[in-house]
Amino acid sequence: MFAACVVVARAQQDDATALQTLGKVRANLEASIATLPNIDCEEHVRSVGLIDNKVKREVTLDSTMRATRQPDADEFKEERTLRAVNGKPPKKQRNVSLPLSIAGGFGNSFSPYLALKYEQCHTYALLPSGNDKEMLMEVTGRLENYRNPLCRQFTVETKARFWLDADSAQILRMETDSPHAGERIGFKTLTTKTEYALVPLGQSPYLLPVRVHALLARDNDDHVSMQYDAEYSNCHRFGATVEILPGVSEVPVKPQ
Repeated sequence: MFAACVVVARAQQDDATALQTLGKVRANLEASIATLPNIDCEEHVRSVGLIDNKVKREVTLDSTMRATRQPDADEFKEERTLRAVNGKPPKKQRNVSLPLSIAGGFGNSFSPYLALKYEQCHTYALLPSGNDKEMLMEVTGRLENYRNPLCRQFTVETKARFWLDADSAQILRMETDSPHAGERIGFKTLTTKTEYALVPLGQSPYLLPVRVHALLARDNDDHVSMQYDAEYSNCHRFGATVEILPGVSEVPVKPQ
């Protein structure tokens, strides 16, 4: 009986510690996202379809990605100016079909797992990270709340893991595992991995993704799969300036 009480007490303590860590993570994200300016980044994407680890189709894209804050929300709209397809300039701006594409991969994809309004949908636990400089927080679906309309977008089997800096609780990388995400198109498990870094923009650094990886597999041995990789670099503030010169005017010329 005493041993059982100790186990219960340890579980409650771990939950409290995980929630305390979650609070620090949220504070970091709020401080970064609330003041994140509109930005431009260079984006390189490689998307491939594989059978028996052999590439059957591959597409690479090079774009300038612009993220602009939406009114009254901590969300950013992503717009891309395509510069090259498979290393060659495109004839015109067009939608390119990729073997696998991840929508919103640049944005705050961690929000559904960490936002306060979704806390009732998840359980949070701290796990051994294997590194003294990192913490590992695992987020899983809360089974008893699957009927909650707010939580229906999450499946119980989906897991998200966040590697955090042990001192600051800043997100270093995020991994998700969704066992049934690809069933509608004849696939099975979707796994994603996003690596983050504090990128200086003006006087302050902001948490931005630097690499995104996704794997969509048809079966457990990855016999047929699709992969998506994106890298972001040269991120900088986007802004337009207008210079007004005194004593200069422009008069439209009337056609003869």
